[in-house]
Amino acid sequence: MTSARALTASRGMSIGILLADDHALVREALARLLEAEPDLEILALASDGHEAWEFVEALVPSVAILDLSMPGINGIEVARRTVAVGLRTSPFKVPTS
Repeated sequence: MTSARALTASRGMSIGILLADDHALVREALARLLEAEPDLEILALASDGHEAWEFVEALVPSVAILDLSMPGINGIEVARRTVAVGLRTSPFKVPTS
């Protein structure tokens, strides 16, 4: 079975990622870690749920990494909306304190 990473590398594609967390330190640290991977591309960084939803709608990233507890709308609501409208983004919810 071919992994998604091997498949994207062989096709010269990258996996587009949205990171959403209201803590700047967490957001920036995670972005640095992910940027080190050649087949991952950070498309946007969001500091709250409203901004995250705007980026999901506009960019339709492959993956959205969402903090569960953000101002405005939370990561669960962003994930729910993503699924409800049928976007091809895979939401991942990450609890942070």
